[in-house]
Amino acid sequence: MNGAGVESMEEEVKQVRYASANDSLRAFLAKASAAAQEPESDIQSMVSPLEPLLAAFLKGAAPFAEAKGQRSLLASFGIEVFQALSRPGFEPAGSTVEWLLLCAYLALHRIGELGEDESAQMFETLGLMRPVVQAFQELPQPEPEEPAPLSPWVYGELLRVLLRHDSFLSRCRELDVAEATDELLDDPTAAAFLQLHESGGAEWFNKERLETLLEWLPRVAPFAALPEQEAPQEVSDQTDEAICTLLRDSAAAAGYRLDQFMRLLQTAF
Repeated sequence: MNGAGVESMEEEVKQVRYASANDSLRAFLAKASAAAQEPESDIQSMVSPLEPLLAAFLKGAAPFAEAKGQRSLLASFGIEVFQALSRPGFEPAGSTVEWLLLCAYLALHRIGELGEDESAQMFETLGLMRPVVQAFQELPQPEPEEPAPLSPWVYGELLRVLLRHDSFLSRCRELDVAEATDELLDDPTAAAFLQLHESGGAEWFNKERLETLLEWLPRVAPFAALPEQEAPQEVSDQTDEAICTLLRDSAAAAGYRLDQFMRLLQTAF
């Protein structure tokens, strides 16, 4: 530590113990950022340089995993990038921030298949929040006329929520929107990202954070690993867009007050 204090000794230990995974993810994200900033770059030129770096990360994250599994995740990454960029209205190639977050998510959301833990748990166990936050810290500052981005730490928090709850929209169809939202907010990680807090005898959450989450959940939903169901069950036919619109409108009508928000969701259908 070179004589300096640290926020968490546990996190520093992770950086030493899992240095290979952290260093290789750092290199992968740095290359993703640099590739997006190259003039006249296209998707192929942005993805190709990432593949060997992603292979190194997967090896560092799960050194004892079978090579076949690592190759499968490597192939899936390229396919999923092209699928994500083909979706209407989603063009992260024009935004380094969005491209970086997309790459981080797609690199990490299936790493649990290489070990015994879920992907979100491996993200925590290996201390991978550090290289993600550092990657966003190193991005160029936006032009004065551009909207201010989230802080690097908040992008890391957003990624953490996406890894834990990328199947949220599917849960809304399996259960109902109110029950799935209650399940989401029961997770301290999601509650912290949404800045859920008490004031004046009520609980409130942050408008901008909710809207950011609702922008990203439909983007990652196609790549979420859905839980296996023991028996078929009736599933709502609500679209992702309809669910997100309901959540946005209900939150606005509730003034971002939690109890009123949940009441509106419970009576929506």
